[in-house]
Amino acid sequence: MINVSLSKYLNNAKGAFSFTFDDGCYADSTRKTVEIFKEVEAKTGIKIKATSAQTVGFLHEGTIAMWKELFEQGYYDLASHSLDHCIGYNDETPEEKRLEDAEKSRDRLAEIYGQAPLCFVIPGGGESEGACALLKKHYIANRVGEGPINYPDTMNFMRLTSFVGRFAHEDVTPYKEYIDKVIESEGYGIQINHWLSEKESDVHHAQKVHTFYDECFYLAERALAGDIWIASFNDAIKYFYEYKNAKISTQGDEITVSCDLDKSIFNHPLTIVVSTDSDRQITVNGAPFNIKAGKENIITLEL
Repeated sequence: MINVSLSKYLNNAKGAFSFTFDDGCYADSTRKTVEIFKEVEAKTGIKIKATSAQTVGFLHEGTIAMWKELFEQGYYDLASHSLDHCIGYNDETPEEKRLEDAEKSRDRLAEIYGQAPLCFVIPGGGESEGACALLKKHYIANRVGEGPINYPDTMNFMRLTSFVGRFAHEDVTPYKEYIDKVIESEGYGIQINHWLSEKESDVHHAQKVHTFYDECFYLAERALAGDIWIASFNDAIKYFYEYKNAKISTQGDEITVSCDLDKSIFNHPLTIVVSTDSDRQITVNGAPFNIKAGKENIITLEL
């Protein structure tokens, strides 16, 4: 007998976590994050990939060149954070103005980078249900403000809540506690950041460099233990859509996993968990796998 289920998280991790950095204009800080990501990767083998939510009007030639390089290296991917960070995404702002901002920011970023952002990050808070619903016309997900942990089975993709990295946190404890809570609750945590600093003048919105460093290594430690999947915002969202829409069929030792979503967008590898009462060879989407009895066999595959 074979039992097959979809894993909520890549490689059957207990939870998932994403770093999101807003605005896209803090070049020195961004380079520092990548230095830390590279050190983590060199020492642990874990590669951290974050998402840059970019405000079009804040970009200039130098930062654009930097982002193109980092996107190519795979340390960041792209989301939209509006045209100029000026309009409110609430019902007080006319719908046509919100729609114009969402559409034009997507199109302008696509023009700059040769790729259209899939996800949005509402600027300034004050988001309304109507504004979030409107964003569905152009994006597959939206991150809002601070709030509870998200859960793949029940999440509203247009109202994904976050944990805020704060300058006031003098040590890494609040960050570790949040990561632990994500794992223990088997949820999906998103962190909001702007830039890294140790300057007291940067008290608003920044996270201290040393707490970010410690947090990244703690995440890597938990990832190595199989507890958490460190994913970019875009990669996590792709996975969750596929998880919610995929279908499994079995016929003897043949398993088929399918998903009717647009594969040009929803193309992230998906993890299934297979258990059996005897050692055997099975096929999943035509590929052979040897599975062992009495354990969860983890198979990650492209659909």
